[in-house]
Amino acid sequence: MDITYTAGDAVRVSGLRYKKLDEILRSGLLKPSAGGGQGRGSPRRFTARDLLALRLAREILKAGIRVRTMVGALRYVQRGHGFPELHELVNVAIWTDGQEVVLCDKTKKKSAPGSSERCVSHFVDLGPAAEHVRRGIERLPSKQR
Repeated sequence: MDITYTAGDAVRVSGLRYKKLDEILRSGLLKPSAGGGQGRGSPRRFTARDLLALRLAREILKAGIRVRTMVGALRYVQRGHGFPELHELVNVAIWTDGQEVVLCDKTKKKSAPGSSERCVSHFVDLGPAAEHVRRGIERLPSKQR
């Protein structure tokens, strides 16, 4: 069974305030992958990938960008097929134009992916966020999750 984390763990690891976490989840932009959150008293359970998506949401908000514009990328981080493990994201970035989402190897120099004619795109380095989440998980009290 995979390890899951509580909402309190999600707040500690992501750096989001509980109120902002609750707002993001209630709006339906992101949902806890490990279950819960269906009505009062139902504890929310998060995976490590959820924690990474929430950390990225915090960084996006801190940069002054609305989470809604990056929701496709955040959902891909949460549930995308073949998404690398946290420790494998050192040289990985994610590019999105709001519709298309592409993982990029930062060690290979190339122009922005896609042939989109959209005028705004975002390129997000996943390495620092993944490292923050990995260290945050290690600092959590070792308890039965």
